[in-house]
Amino acid sequence: MTTDTLKTEIIRHIAEYSDANADDITGSSMVDDLGIHSLELAELVMELEEKYDIEIETDSVESWNSLKTVDDIVAAVRAMLTAKAM
Repeated sequence: MTTDTLKTEIIRHIAEYSDANADDITGSSMVDDLGIHSLELAELVMELEEKYDIEIETDSVESWNSLKTVDDIVAAVRAMLTAKAM
């Protein structure tokens, strides 16, 4: 799966939790600015984990704090997909 395809899929999922239209969401969009707060972010992460059969590191405050932008979420999913493929 290409990075662009993955990013597009993740943006569609983010739009379901956001006040923004998927077309208005970019990689640099801040999760908070999209109206996604802790509970919605947790639900989004669980949805992505289930969809891609991965486990995103969320055991610490630092882990949650690293998911600030759309690109951060895409990078976290990409890293887990890469690790899974090895």
